Parts: sequence; structure tokens; C-alpha cells
Amino acid sequence: MKQNPNELDTLSALGISCTNILDEVKAMSFLKQWLIRNPNYKIAVDDSIVPDNTNIYDYTIDQIKCMNARMIQVFEAAHQQGPNDVELLNGLAVLYFIERNYQKSVEIFKKALQIEPKNYQIWNKLGATLAHLGEADQAMFCYHRALDLRPNYVRVWVNLAFAYSYKGEYLDAARLYLSALMINPQAKHIWGYLQTAFLQLQRPDLISKIQHYDPMLFKDEFNVTNPNDLPEPEILYREANNLYIFKMPEEEWIQTTQKKP
Repeated sequence: MKQNPNELDTLSALGISCTNILDEVKAMSFLKQWLIRNPNYKIAVDDSIVPDNTNIYDYTIDQIKCMNARMIQVFEAAHQQGPNDVELLNGLAVLYFIERNYQKSVEIFKKALQIEPKNYQIWNKLGATLAHLGEADQAMFCYHRALDLRPNYVRVWVNLAFAYSYKGEYLDAARLYLSALMINPQAKHIWGYLQTAFLQLQRPDLISKIQHYDPMLFKDEFNVTNPNDLPEPEILYREANNLYIFKMPEEEWIQTTQKKP
């Protein structure tokens, strides 16, 4: 980011990352910068709409809601200029997610998939948003589809494990956490998720092994993924195997999921 402050992909990615860690003010600040610096849009954006380099705790809930409403307004205006811009739709969906309007966020992610049906990152984001709506089965389908398109996308493995946990299927959740840890055993937060799954399974014997931070200690208990079977990932650590392949075309699924299952 310091080397190229105008890098739009970086600004968009930072907006998503800050949303994931619940720093909504910084997320909106990065999305604001993305729109201001994007040469495709001629939108008058007041730079003070969201303050830069500030702490979320400096603002009240009402102030953050006001920022969010103004950001949605300018992104909707930009959407009128670029209705088929997937990155813009991605940002708009994130803004509605921040607003806690998950249903609207789902609608926008689906629209983005109609334009780019093989965008594995948006399949993952759609799944995460559906999970917030309590639609675990639909969320899992999206995660499976993301893995079908990008088997070395590690974030989906963890999200899929969350979905299994939500359904009370802690054995499968533990297996998926361990598959992710085979790729990145230093991810302490995933070890924490694994411990929660073992607690639910009432397996103190497995919990006692976590302190060693070695996923190979569990290979006799769980059929975890061998990262050596995977193609080279886009990021610097090995990722997970493609265990789930769905044959339904994306376009057909988008249409069928307009209704409640």
C-alpha cells in the first residue's frame, strides 16, 4: 500500500479485511478512498464523509450509522454509472453488511455472481453473509462452490468449519480446522476454534494435544487434507484440498435460491 497508494485492489481488500475484524470505520474509509481514486467514476465524494486513520472507538453507534448511510448513498450513485462493476458491487454489499442489512447484501453478491459466476471470493462472501442470516445449508453450498473453483482458498475451509459448528456437527468442523492447520499451523486463532470443537465433542484427550500446535498429532483420529496434493496457492502458504465439487451451474443456483428452501 505504501508503494502504490492508488492501488484500487489493495484499497478494496483492506476494506474487506477491516470489516472482517469489525473495524467498520476503517473499512468504510478504505472503500471511500477506493471510490475517490477510481477513474471510472465521477462522483462528488466529500473526503470527510468518513475520517481517515481513526479509531472506531472514537465514535458513537449513531455516528457510525450516519457514516454508513452516506457511504451507501454515494456507492449507490456510483452503481448507476457502473452497474456491472463487480468490485463496486462488492463494496456496496460490504456497506450493507456493515448496516446489518444482510438480505440486501446477499442480493448484491448474487448480482455480482451473475456477472462473474466463477468469482470464488464472492462465493465465499455470499456464504458468510448467508451464515449471518442463519442459512447454514445455503452458506455451505457457497463455500463448497468456492472450493470447487479455488481449492487452495484457505479462508473458505475455516468458514465451512464455522457452518458445521453452527449445525452442531463438531466432528466435521474439527476435521476442517485441522485441514487448515496443516497449511498454517501457526494460526493460533484456528487452534482456539479447534479447542471449542473438542470441548463440544467432550474430548479432553484431544484438547491436551493442542498445546503442542502440531496438527500431525491428530492424523490418526481425523482424515485431514494433505496439502501436498494441492496446486500452488496464490498466497505464501499451502492451502486446502478440493473435497467438495458441486455440479449445479452457478446461474441455475442463483435462480433457485431466490426462494426459501
